[in-house]
Amino acid sequence: MEKQSRRNFFNALLKEASIWFREAGGKRHLPLNKLSTLPEEVVKDIEPVFFKGQRWKIESGYLMIHSGAENGYRPWRKMAETELFIFRHFQQGTAIGAISKEVAGAFNKPDEACFKEVSELFFSLARLRICHPADAEEIAAFFEKQSRESID
Repeated sequence: MEKQSRRNFFNALLKEASIWFREAGGKRHLPLNKLSTLPEEVVKDIEPVFFKGQRWKIESGYLMIHSGAENGYRPWRKMAETELFIFRHFQQGTAIGAISKEVAGAFNKPDEACFKEVSELFFSLARLRICHPADAEEIAAFFEKQSRESID
């Protein structure tokens, strides 16, 4: 067990060092796992885009994620019909607010429930490093400003 925790520590250290060097070189770090803490007004304007080098696929209604350890794809979860609809809209460069309205119209659901479903799917995919905001600089600047304000 000690080897595993030591490996985790060094992996985390490498990631943090990589982020620090990129930030020192002028590239901001976007904490994808914190996107869900953004205000609703900001989330509505996010246009999801996919990371280059696809490490996922949709097969028989399942979102399959590439697993380096298993040298293949493993199912992440079965996608509901609405999620597949949302996923296709993510691929079109549409803002989350507009996608949620499309879902509400297509599936006859309340706007608020659709916004929640669209944003939660986006947050889940972002945590898996499948997609991210198109305007990552603006979101990173928001987090940076929020961080500075919490220090003051």
